[in-house]
Amino acid sequence: MRRTPSVSYATPEAAALGLLAEILGPPLDGDESSIHGTLAGLLDKAMAGDGGALAPSPVVNTTLGRLVELATTTAHDWVRSSDDCVGFHAAVVGRVGATLAADPELARRAELVRRAAAVAEVAMESHFATVIIDRAVAALAQPDDGPVASDPKGRLARILEPFPYVDNYELLVGAELAAVERRPERIVFCGAGPLPLTGLLWHLETGARVRLVELDPALAERAQVLVDVLGRLGIVDPGAFEVGVGDAVDARIDDADLVVVASLIGNETVRAVVARSADRSRAPAAVGQRVLVRSARGLVAHFVYECVALSGLAGLGLSHVGTIAPAGAVLPGSTGGTGGAVADGCGLLADGDPRLLGVADAQVLNTAEVFAVDSNPDRRRG
Repeated sequence: MRRTPSVSYATPEAAALGLLAEILGPPLDGDESSIHGTLAGLLDKAMAGDGGALAPSPVVNTTLGRLVELATTTAHDWVRSSDDCVGFHAAVVGRVGATLAADPELARRAELVRRAAAVAEVAMESHFATVIIDRAVAALAQPDDGPVASDPKGRLARILEPFPYVDNYELLVGAELAAVERRPERIVFCGAGPLPLTGLLWHLETGARVRLVELDPALAERAQVLVDVLGRLGIVDPGAFEVGVGDAVDARIDDADLVVVASLIGNETVRAVVARSADRSRAPAAVGQRVLVRSARGLVAHFVYECVALSGLAGLGLSHVGTIAPAGAVLPGSTGGTGGAVADGCGLLADGDPRLLGVADAQVLNTAEVFAVDSNPDRRRG
């Protein structure tokens, strides 16, 4: 079912102002009846020690659901007739960005919304990690003799049924897998969290050994418990997983041919991880390593996830191969009724491609920036 804003807009300027008002509140008038107003109060409680403030609840689910709806709208959701829906959408994104750049208070509010969304995402994954572990433990007492008994993917899918975003992970991992030229044998996933579906899916698709790195010891412990019980069920090879507690900056990546950096890891840490991978480029065996940095574009980057600053990574010694677009990216040059042809597998797109600005359906919020170890390690870009 298509998600649409509450109203239609005649111009990109009106659409941008409408989005900003509903997400961040009208500037400087003290009105906090916005998504920002709701999340600011909940984030204050979470920072004061209320661990459940941003955990799944009717208020949190409704507020973040609406945020995602607004951040993933495309031009045809706002207007019913336009000769250039992609251009309209690009103008909305540009106007939102210009407004945030010119108004420090609105920029502060947008940053707070992203922070609250990040805390809520971790809380949600922690909740569902517990639910899924409990289901997996229960499955140990009930031997599976059904048609999926010898199908690890099928058994995992059944255990993951309560988690509402399994399809999102599968779509993103599938797109990433298609963009990697060779199947990895050793993967490091930085920022694994308590529910390391990315590592699990990469392992099931490739058979790779996976090192999960998580800064928070409690989250790392949850991930370890999940891997262990899935191993006891025969869904994954428990010997293929290593769960480490620590900062992504210090993660051991020297033996990995694929490094995946989670979307909640900030730009400073991303730069450090990319720089360490670039240092490996002086070893001939490192050539061919890929680094996938999950990021966001368009309105999602303004309000949901921090965008990876590609300009800050220039000159580190890795080549930017391209960007993996979300599933359902809008193709330019179409006048179809949906405002743009939909491509379910856009592959790698060059920076600046308009398909990076919007998605036709909010199946996947993240993009992924793909970097490769430079085959000429002495070359550095300025």
